[in-house]
Amino acid sequence: MGMRKFRGTFLLGLWAAVVLITLIALRNYDWYPAVGESMSPTIQPGDILLVQTSHEDWKRGDLILFQVDGEETLFVKRIVGLPGDRVEAVRGRLRVNGQPWREGPLADIPLPDFPAQRVPPGRLFVMGDNPPESEDSRSLGPLSEEAVQGRVRAILYPLSRMKGL
Repeated sequence: MGMRKFRGTFLLGLWAAVVLITLIALRNYDWYPAVGESMSPTIQPGDILLVQTSHEDWKRGDLILFQVDGEETLFVKRIVGLPGDRVEAVRGRLRVNGQPWREGPLADIPLPDFPAQRVPPGRLFVMGDNPPESEDSRSLGPLSEEAVQGRVRAILYPLSRMKGL
């Protein structure tokens, strides 16, 4: 009988530790249901995304969740230009600082040419992975870093699409 009580207490303590560790690990995370086709094929409508909500140093290629002034909707896009970068599309190819973009679907998708734009301080140049369906920095201009809600880290659901991003 003493062993049964010990086992029950041990399992309850183990369960409490797992819950506590999970809560601590996820305190800077949230989830978001994806809508729209602008990030296809990387993210599909209905995917449930894990978003790291703490702000950090952004990198080219990061997928971010943000809100545009006056909009309730949250958007997901890929960072292609950081402050000081020069972003353009020449002969159908995205170029950053004169170099061809080589990451993700944007490396292989022909784009309508657009003139070089220098990304101002405190702003990010963002694009969707499905440019024909994406309203992004090409038309809206560079995004304020303060509008960023977090970095998309993974697709959680559906399970068949679960992966880190």
